[in-house]
Amino acid sequence: NLSSSLSSPILSKEGLPGEKDKAQPRGVFGNLLAFQGAVSASVDSTGDREEKAEGGSVDGASSGLNGNLEEDMQCVLDHDLVFWMGDLNYRIVEGVELDEVYQLINSGDDGLEKLIELDQLNQERSAGRSFRGFHEGRLRFGPTYKYIPGEKPQRYDNRPEKKMRCPSWCDRVLWRQPPGTMVSYDQFASVDPRPVRETNEAFRESVQLLQYRAVMGLAISDHVPVNAVFDAKVRKIDQQRRLEVCREIISERARSECRTIPLLRPSERAMWFSDVRYEQDQQRSLMLHAEIPSLAAIVGGRDQAADGAPDVPFRISSNSVPAWLRLSPMEGVVPAGGSLTITVECLSSVAVGNVSRLGADILSAMLVIFVDGGEDRVLPVTAFLAKQEVYAAL
Repeated sequence: NLSSSLSSPILSKEGLPGEKDKAQPRGVFGNLLAFQGAVSASVDSTGDREEKAEGGSVDGASSGLNGNLEEDMQCVLDHDLVFWMGDLNYRIVEGVELDEVYQLINSGDDGLEKLIELDQLNQERSAGRSFRGFHEGRLRFGPTYKYIPGEKPQRYDNRPEKKMRCPSWCDRVLWRQPPGTMVSYDQFASVDPRPVRETNEAFRESVQLLQYRAVMGLAISDHVPVNAVFDAKVRKIDQQRRLEVCREIISERARSECRTIPLLRPSERAMWFSDVRYEQDQQRSLMLHAEIPSLAAIVGGRDQAADGAPDVPFRISSNSVPAWLRLSPMEGVVPAGGSLTITVECLSSVAVGNVSRLGADILSAMLVIFVDGGEDRVLPVTAFLAKQEVYAAL
């Protein structure tokens, strides 16, 4: 059940294509796990990131999968577990001299700890401006950018003839797990983990970070790749039980609708009177049935009826009844599952009078039956006059 999507290249601040393709493939597994790969556009300062992060996005410097960051974040963050990885392009904060950065890198663990505090991503997360709710393991490796491609042993690119880039942790792996679950970092705790109180036993310690490291030795790029190993606890869905629950929910919904939506069905789709003669009125009977629809298609293949279906009040529109028709009753209540008889009478003297006035041998009407809270019904009624009556009228 693995699917993926790929976005168009990220646009620059001016709305033009970026200097290199920056795509964000996303995979979804079982609608529980989401894996988001991203290559974010670089920015010159933390202030630029703050400007791009307006609106509470996960990463203000990242483009959305469909070009609409807000909509895409809703899709990604709806999953139980989200793993976000890639070249996020966060750098060392402004104001730090390049020589000072190299000195800290060469000072062992103590120097790296000081340099980590100057990392833009750590500062942005601590301030709540980016990747809110996400976690990251402790950085126990040196900056992953910028190296001299193809050179071994690997070394940072500090060649004077090249554009001097400050070594930074551009390449990162973060994750987000269900709210209310305990975060387990072991010895890889981040600078400020702040684990939340555990409230969801089903997802207790749902993600455990086992390894977070830089993969030294791959010298084909100016970046050193990083990898992370997780032990993740996910739900296992019983598909058979899932179908049963869906059927139960749909069945209950259908019963509820049957109890609240009146259903009225006339016994005839159309009604007519033939050979109508002067002073010889005709009558027909119309049955109105208050239906209780079958749920056979929903409830396990068994033909069941909804309990507690309502009585159905109705009213025939007087404006739809012509002078040559008389109906009784014009309104009433049909009991649930029962029926009610309406007498429809063709008044022949009036009908023949209409023939003399209109010069036609056929009269028609459309009766409108209003159903209180339900679907209204329309019934065509036609009267055919005997030919001699037409001639007498003429």
